[in-house]
Amino acid sequence: MRNPDLRKRLEIPAALMERMFPNSNGTVEEFLCHRLPYGQTKTSKVKSNLNLYLSDTPPTCTVFDPTAFSTPPLPIINALIKTLENSDDAMAYQSIAFAHLPTHKETYPLYFLTYWVELPALRQKQEAWKTAVDSLRKRAARDGSGQAEKLAGRMLRLRWDSTLRGFDECGPLDGLLKLCGKAWLETSQVNQMLEIIEKETHPSIHGIRILPSDHAQRILSLYDDEEDDYDTNPCYADLHEQGIDLTVGDIQEAATVANINRNHWVALVVDFPEKRVMYGDSLQGDVHPKLQAAYNSWISRYDATEFQWASLPITPQPDGCNCAIFAVNAVAHRIDGRKYPLLGTDTSGGPGERLRMLEKILDVHESTVHHSVHEPEWNADTHIPNRASNTRLRDDDDATGVAEKSRPARHIEERYKKKNRTHNSGRKKTRETRDRVYTNWMSPFLWSQILVAGRVTKDIQGLSATKTVAHLKKTDPSTFAGLYPSTVQGWFSRLEDGTRVWSEAVLERAQNQAHTPGHDRGGRKGALSAYPELVEAITERLTRLREAAAPLNLVAVRAILVAMINKEAPEIFDRRYADGSYFKVSDSFCRTFLRKALGWSERKATKAAQKLPRNWEDQCERAILRRAQMIKAEDIPAELIVNSDQTGVVYSPGGKLTWTPRGSRQVAVIGAEERRAFTALLAISGSGEVLPIQAIFTGLTSESCPKSNAENYKDCIDAKFRFRPSGTKTYWSNHETMHDFVDNILAPFFDEQKKRLGLEPDQKSLWILDVWSVQRSKQFRNWMRTHHPNILFDFIPGGCTGVGQPLGVGINRPFKQAIKNCYHAFVVDNLMRQLDDGTELHFDTHIGPLRQACVHWLWDAYTIINNPALVKKAFAMCKVREWDLSYECLTSPRIRSRLRKEQSEKTAFWDELQSNTLPADDENDVAEDQMPRVDMDEEDGPDDSDISPGAVIADVTGIKKRRRVAKKPDGVGLCSAAAAEDPEAEVGPDDLEGEKEDSKLGRSKRLRKVTRRYLDWLNDDDSEEEDEVEE
Repeated sequence: MRNPDLRKRLEIPAALMERMFPNSNGTVEEFLCHRLPYGQTKTSKVKSNLNLYLSDTPPTCTVFDPTAFSTPPLPIINALIKTLENSDDAMAYQSIAFAHLPTHKETYPLYFLTYWVELPALRQKQEAWKTAVDSLRKRAARDGSGQAEKLAGRMLRLRWDSTLRGFDECGPLDGLLKLCGKAWLETSQVNQMLEIIEKETHPSIHGIRILPSDHAQRILSLYDDEEDDYDTNPCYADLHEQGIDLTVGDIQEAATVANINRNHWVALVVDFPEKRVMYGDSLQGDVHPKLQAAYNSWISRYDATEFQWASLPITPQPDGCNCAIFAVNAVAHRIDGRKYPLLGTDTSGGPGERLRMLEKILDVHESTVHHSVHEPEWNADTHIPNRASNTRLRDDDDATGVAEKSRPARHIEERYKKKNRTHNSGRKKTRETRDRVYTNWMSPFLWSQILVAGRVTKDIQGLSATKTVAHLKKTDPSTFAGLYPSTVQGWFSRLEDGTRVWSEAVLERAQNQAHTPGHDRGGRKGALSAYPELVEAITERLTRLREAAAPLNLVAVRAILVAMINKEAPEIFDRRYADGSYFKVSDSFCRTFLRKALGWSERKATKAAQKLPRNWEDQCERAILRRAQMIKAEDIPAELIVNSDQTGVVYSPGGKLTWTPRGSRQVAVIGAEERRAFTALLAISGSGEVLPIQAIFTGLTSESCPKSNAENYKDCIDAKFRFRPSGTKTYWSNHETMHDFVDNILAPFFDEQKKRLGLEPDQKSLWILDVWSVQRSKQFRNWMRTHHPNILFDFIPGGCTGVGQPLGVGINRPFKQAIKNCYHAFVVDNLMRQLDDGTELHFDTHIGPLRQACVHWLWDAYTIINNPALVKKAFAMCKVREWDLSYECLTSPRIRSRLRKEQSEKTAFWDELQSNTLPADDENDVAEDQMPRVDMDEEDGPDDSDISPGAVIADVTGIKKRRRVAKKPDGVGLCSAAAAEDPEAEVGPDDLEGEKEDSKLGRSKRLRKVTRRYLDWLNDDDSEEEDEVEE
């Protein structure tokens, strides 16, 4: 738009914004209720006469309902836009008439045209949401599908103008609408479904890597280009890395879903060990010739063997819209056929899987307050430029120390002191001087260049921050690498005509060569730096809760921050940082925030760490050999070997660790003395199965257990979970609860396996358990020998559960992390409801609601650890010297040769093996006798609450991640390594995607970017605007 006055007349008054536009933070239900004017589609000779619309006189009507008038056809709107865009006369157009409505003789403000521009997109989006919700409701009415009705309700509660969270392939939330009906699914939906499969199956444990759906297209592009420099070309670095991983055996298979002919999805699995490529087409078609040739060409770069093409099991497609559903299902079935059987061809097949995937995607979106940075597959255009930028070229300028050189005062002072020093007394320096962090852009050698850049890039609107910075980085990229438009625009002021100039304060500061950062915007301030009012509101809430003695552990503090940010400034979670991460309020960020913003410190109870016995290797080796002998003597299969363990689970923030102002002597915490935990007895088998969980709650009767209306209660009961009162005033296991576990979980499991394997009822089985006093007591052992003589049991050496117990080594940590993630979501949900109701924030410390909620937590954690590959890996990770607890090792020729050696040499250990005496048949106390007081720790488990169970599983099993998203500063627990969580993170151009900006159309109150699709015509060059962020 050439004319500033005309542009101003097009700005919509703030008072009308809420009436004209739906609230961008509102729900879908509110959006569908918002009235939008009807849009005419037919043009006529009268309607197409532009002179009848535009008037050079002021509007005659200024009081009206903007939604009451229909809009002219879209071609008319576009023609009017073109006319205004080319106008140089400020007074030529002052109002607009409704020529498309002959009965309306009044003229109206010119900003009606601005309103008309945005309406087509809003109408289209409103119709899409309405169609999706109606489709779900029709299915619910037709099939009686409670799932469809529930999904329709969840869709109505979503924010209609938000971005999908929790996935690498994000985009607008309305992309999910394609899953609601019979629409053909596109790349984004396919990639989201593949991510769901990856989260549920953990394919890396099986040696399989799921690749994004554009993998086939990139292989085809490589085939067409016939690149000679494939090995060194950064555009193909990720393909080359995948090929190397397959060749060296880091992964055995690569699975993906490919699009052929731009109208059909097929499943594809490259199986290197078997030298084959498996191809699954739901239409039962032949292999696509060009796709086959392209993959053969790519594979031949790494393996000279000719790979055979075979069929991948896939359900025949009975319709014309669900090929992507069946292709993704075929990939999932290849990874874990037990968990993902092939779909049927009825309505529960393709259409039913659509709803299931929609439900899973919504679960991830609603439980994530940030865009996912977990387990992403780096694209070549993301990590290769970063890697290249770290390579020092020979002719690079040395830009190190720009900040230090811009602040010479300290060095001058040090040189002066050294020169004029008269004695050698005084305290020696105890630490090295650190380099400066903030650059003083007002330093003469920098400021002079900035002034020149501003002058040569000036335009009709005056100075331009974006153009100034672009010019500086073009002329001297190394020196000005740390300067951003957000900093420069803070140095501007406006004249009366709107022209941007250098502010007087900045010019004065530059003249005085002040040694200050030179700005109060941008720079290293962290994710909340641009929201001082929000920070103040958060600190006020936390202070009030602390004064009320509320328990403020990190999970609770993080929940408060998440809830308030989600309520007041949700765009913070949409901001992308330089390393590709999104802000998610990690525990590490909360720690720094509490220390710096409030001056608080943590008050923590301590406990002695359990140490391994000096001869732990000898003890564990003997235990492994003893189990190998029992398996050999009794022919015990892997299905009849079980390890169990009691683990304490915190389900309330009433622990004894809290955050409080530094120096506080007396720290009161409500609920600190209450027992806010329960015991979960977990059990896993050597064949990879997870047994039903027994949960033990403090109390004397069943009233102390969760009620049947708890979420996922039916799922738990169907899976044969046991919810039991302890019968005492603690939540610990005891003789009665152990009898219940054996009678109702362990023994039935063994009986079921024997029946399935065709074994006799008196077949022996093996139960591996720790030497807790109840379990090794004569009373319990005699009870076992009387009531369950076919169950042999063997104890883990005392103090060795951290290295010799499969549950302790590989399962308990991800299990507790899943519980912690669920609890965090529970607290956030409660706080969000309180914020919506306008009530004072508080934590519900009543046991009842927490006990009800823990049923869902247990079910979610159970589904995460219920992975055969993970369970088998846990047994194999119990390794000592050359042995481990995997069934393969326990039955190997090597270990049986060792047993024969013990027998031939008639050692004391062999005599022990032939006796019925176990090492735990004594009355001495051991470390396992004391059940853990989990409520003494700040959190249940060593990992931060923002870390996903998948990341914990990867760390436990030693799987190397493609991207470093977590770190272990203490060598024990994971915390976030994302740049977004750094309180000193640089807020640069790529980091301000969600920054609040002044709108050109008066939409300054809306916390989102101006819609570029329809408003680019208002500015002849958007990059010249003072608040525009450089792309």
